[in-house]
Amino acid sequence: MNSELHDIAEEQPNVYRECAQAMLRVLHAAIAATSESQVKAWGVMFAVSHPYCMGKSMSEIAARLKVSRASISNAATEFCKANNLPPSTYMKSEDAQDSSRQARIQLIKRHEERTTKRNSATNH
Repeated sequence: MNSELHDIAEEQPNVYRECAQAMLRVLHAAIAATSESQVKAWGVMFAVSHPYCMGKSMSEIAARLKVSRASISNAATEFCKANNLPPSTYMKSEDAQDSSRQARIQLIKRHEERTTKRNSATNH
């Protein structure tokens, strides 16, 4: 009987153990990132919806650290991607990120086109 239970336990994956190991990997990554810089520390906190972030925005923290909001956002996104985590409630969804990226690319293209037209008009 005891041998049978042991055999069954060996055959079945231990979901709790696997989840605990995954959580420990994320925890280790969080500790490593937070020791690198305040930007990465806040990125991790926003990525995991840490209670320190309640009532604060990435822009507010970025201003306090004298960096861009994108620096904090990029740190959060980088942490999520590296640890297979979905975006937190403080972050844009991947679809929204893609949409923003495309809009920014289009804006840059329009600016370049206008600048090129302006420069060619000035040279003639």
